Amino acid sequence: WNNVTLRFSSADPNVSGVAPELKTYFLNYNTQPPSYKRTADGVSGKVTDNTGEPLPGATVNVQGTSIGTVTDMQGNYSITIPNNATQLTYSFIGFNSQTLPITGSVMNVALQENQMDLEEVVVVGYGTQKKGKVIGSIAEKSEMKIRGTSSLAIPTEQVETQTTVNFEIKTPYSIKSDNKSYTVDIEFYDLTAFYQYYCVPKIDKDAFLIAHIVDWEKYSLLEGEATIFFEETYVGKTLLDVRNASDTLEISLGRDKKVSVTREKIKDFTTKQFIGNKKEETRTWKTTVKNNKNQEINMIVLDQIPVSTAEDIEVNALNTSNAKHDLESGEIKWEFTLKPSDKKELDLKYSVKYPKFRNLVIE
Repeated sequence: WNNVTLRFSSADPNVSGVAPELKTYFLNYNTQPPSYKRTADGVSGKVTDNTGEPLPGATVNVQGTSIGTVTDMQGNYSITIPNNATQLTYSFIGFNSQTLPITGSVMNVALQENQMDLEEVVVVGYGTQKKGKVIGSIAEKSEMKIRGTSSLAIPTEQVETQTTVNFEIKTPYSIKSDNKSYTVDIEFYDLTAFYQYYCVPKIDKDAFLIAHIVDWEKYSLLEGEATIFFEETYVGKTLLDVRNASDTLEISLGRDKKVSVTREKIKDFTTKQFIGNKKEETRTWKTTVKNNKNQEINMIVLDQIPVSTAEDIEVNALNTSNAKHDLESGEIKWEFTLKPSDKKELDLKYSVKYPKFRNLVIE
């Protein structure tokens, strides 16, 4: 590289940009509060054959989704893991596929050769798709893929069938037999989005910037890993997940350290007392949000109250600071705006009554 302009960023591209999600806190005897310790935000490693030789172009998919990637010429891969993902599937033409539990951030896999004769090879295009400042990868099927980079926008015809979406590149594209990976830019979209900050301090005290996009269905977006650029600087990866999207698609654009959030248990208001044949325990939490940015922000903060699954366990919300309380899931949702340098304190207090001769684990 000669005479290039350098740009330095405080963003950490190795930290996942996927916003966390709450699990319902079901309260019963002999149960524990939900655990949010993730095995890994992302997984990287190498795929080889049984002799240790790398397998370039091997497919790595998140089990139960179409989110995946392919290995490079050295057999190396890296993939962002969505919430609640537990397994990865590794496959390569002529080899037996393997589905393995996600056990850590590094997973090296050796595939065994398939002794069956290879009758057909299917090549599926793999490209990148830009959405505002978000660049995501899409693919129709998890088979062999061709990757690479193009700096030109290429005329494309999109054809939808009942089960797939096909993209026909109108401009001829030369792909050399050089064992290198190529990527074709399929389409560029400039979309209007509503931005909102989102935080679940019980799981992760970082605030995530979320883009809300309407009318996303007409662009035939498919789920996959997305690369985030902010002001033309690479800041990390997220996931474009359209599986459960409604009329509005939400895309996590990563963490913003200029929005600080703390959550602490207030011990002075956390009590245990006996009333007749009942035992009552209270829990009090205080969440503080401060806007250190130079512009006003829209903010969503989530917390939760346990949901009883036993008749003799009674849960009551005593103070939610005017939050929306979903009785079925126990979710507590605050939605507000914060001006520059302002802060907001959110109190959450609830009580749990149960027979005094029983033991109950309450967070």
